[in-house]
Amino acid sequence: MRISNLHVKQSNVYNLMQNNQHALKAQKKLITSKTFNQASEAPLKTITSLYTRIRINQLDRYQTNIQEARSQLRIAHDKVDTANNIVRRVRELAVQAANGPLHAEDRKIIAIEVEEMLQELIAIANSEYEDGYIFAGSKRNTKPFQVFNSFQNELGKTLVTKVLYQGDHLTKNIRIGDNDEAEILTNGGEIFWADRPTIISRTDSRNFINPTPATIRIDGFALELDAGDNLDVIIEKINAAVPTVTAFAQELPGGERTLAIEANFPHQVALEDLAGTTLLRTLGFLKSGAPGDVPYENLSANVIRDDGSIMDRIILLRNALIDNRIRDVGGIHLGGISRSLESLVKSQAKFSALTTRLDQTDHDLSIEKQAVIERRSAVEDTDIAEASIEFNEFDYLHKISLQTASRLLAPTLLDFL
Repeated sequence: MRISNLHVKQSNVYNLMQNNQHALKAQKKLITSKTFNQASEAPLKTITSLYTRIRINQLDRYQTNIQEARSQLRIAHDKVDTANNIVRRVRELAVQAANGPLHAEDRKIIAIEVEEMLQELIAIANSEYEDGYIFAGSKRNTKPFQVFNSFQNELGKTLVTKVLYQGDHLTKNIRIGDNDEAEILTNGGEIFWADRPTIISRTDSRNFINPTPATIRIDGFALELDAGDNLDVIIEKINAAVPTVTAFAQELPGGERTLAIEANFPHQVALEDLAGTTLLRTLGFLKSGAPGDVPYENLSANVIRDDGSIMDRIILLRNALIDNRIRDVGGIHLGGISRSLESLVKSQAKFSALTTRLDQTDHDLSIEKQAVIERRSAVEDTDIAEASIEFNEFDYLHKISLQTASRLLAPTLLDFL
């Protein structure tokens, strides 16, 4: 009876295949520089790897947004800086016209230069960048400042008589972190506004009771008013819901008690009735038939208001120079120009503060990104020296196994019987 060495052969073949698989796996680590190439090889490492890749993509997106915000801020800051220089020059001309021993004709010459400064300022306020206007709020395709001209006989030239803001009050929010957004000021109705407006209704509201539920919007903040709300309740709700203004009751000389709204900082206040309601119109703020999508042009002609844009203040100064009203030039109009400068400086300060914040956020994101990359590398990347040793070990073991098998399984005459 012949004794078979089949079991020995099968065992050696199995060991050879196992050693070969280990050697191939070690070789693949060297070639790809990865500790695993399929999810089934390391499920837990695969989950960690996916998380780190997703997180890196998020951080990249935040940093891209920061770069975009920086570009917009740089352009806006430069434009406002140029506007600041223009208004500063207008102020110098106002001081010169008010204090110098000038004649009426001299002041008309100064008025012409002021007009040139005004037109240059309007051009800056209507500046464009990439896909739209810079200072139109969210209405990027709308020219922010509409200009009205008329011919001035005394100077014999066409002058700017009125400038209206056509943009909106909305800011641009850019995501720069998981729970962080950067609010970029693009509202020309704030940047180029000289005064804190106060809007006072002339409608007596002492006995006013809101007859039906109403929705109003002030500077983009919507609030609900209930049926039965009186003037004091309306004031309380406005002050609780709208941080940009302060509402209060105003006593007029005739004894009327009316609603007044004062801005908390220089900007053009936007008032709107929403959802088909007419509360603000009933209280005397809005004119009848005012379009709801133009909140800056819907104020009633009967309201008492004290505000104006920087362009308005320059127009008033220019007109006073033409009329040779020295007292007004050196008084209220010079004061209006000074307030205009303050408003522009505050806008520049906001741009600078936001730029500093973006720089710090970008730095923090870079640190986090580097930490996540290192974590991913620790999970995915192969230690080349260790992988080389491992491959050489399995390769050597495979060769030894082949030599051993060749000796143990050498063919004999019995294999052919």
